[in-house]
Amino acid sequence: MVEQILSQEEIDALLTSMDKGEIDLEDEGEGEQKKGDTITEYDLVAKSLLIEERFFALEEVFDRFKMFAQNTLSTTFQKSVEVKYLSSEMVKYDDFMSALSSPTIINIFAIDPLIGSSLFVVEPNLVFTLIESMFGGESKSTFEPRDFTAIEKKMMEKFAVDIFRDFESAWEIVFPTKLILKGTETKPEYVRIAAPYDIMLNCVFSITLNEVESNIYFCIPCIMLEPIRDKLTSGYVIGKDIENAWRDQLVDLLKDALVTVTGKLGQNVCTVEELLSLEVGDVVLLDKGPQDPLPINVEGQVKYYGFPGVVNGNRAVQVTTVV
Repeated sequence: MVEQILSQEEIDALLTSMDKGEIDLEDEGEGEQKKGDTITEYDLVAKSLLIEERFFALEEVFDRFKMFAQNTLSTTFQKSVEVKYLSSEMVKYDDFMSALSSPTIINIFAIDPLIGSSLFVVEPNLVFTLIESMFGGESKSTFEPRDFTAIEKKMMEKFAVDIFRDFESAWEIVFPTKLILKGTETKPEYVRIAAPYDIMLNCVFSITLNEVESNIYFCIPCIMLEPIRDKLTSGYVIGKDIENAWRDQLVDLLKDALVTVTGKLGQNVCTVEELLSLEVGDVVLLDKGPQDPLPINVEGQVKYYGFPGVVNGNRAVQVTTVV
């Protein structure tokens, strides 16, 4: 062990040789690297490739949202509105925010019960187009960039709430959610819901109104979707499709099943002595009168109430109440 410790003279000689360039440090470093394990670079952004596989089910969610939003906007404006799903990609939060113009409508919302905040962004040109249509005006193809007024911001909050309802309906096939609007901002530099290098799911939709086409964006942190990632995989969607296929067949089989339906006129309680003394012509009082609804049983379980009568010479019961 003592022989492995360098003396002060040896240390000085080694440092002098390094200064003179007599020792090639790069060659020695490469030699050590070859002897050890292979070093592989780790790219944090490459994680997005795996994320895209895990979020396969969102494609179906976005297709449903497109249809719901198109129906809602067409009904609201009483004119043809076209909504298209353009793309979804993984981007860094800082890259997404730096690409936004200023001012623009940035709605910050929560997806209950998931933890965190997301963004719903409306392009400025679409903002002015929607507001013009809300007041019955004809939309222009271009608008002069300017700050939004308080009334315009309020109207865009209402627009966001309507869009959120459609987004909730689209999510029902995967996971029931409640979208809650937390605030609205117009300056991208004032919005900070994630770290600059956090990976975000950016979903892009186009809205065409009065021949003016602009985009809206849903920007959701990928880490926010981690608790429900199993429900967003392709395996979950395929399994659900198989389950729904069997469901239709089972429903068809149940429709042909025979069940016993009975209408109960009434009942009474008597002793054994009274029962043995009954003769032909005796009257037994029941607990139901002619104006009282009768219980209708399906396989012994009360499912309806109704009144007795006669139809085409046959005794029948008319259903008046469903249990």
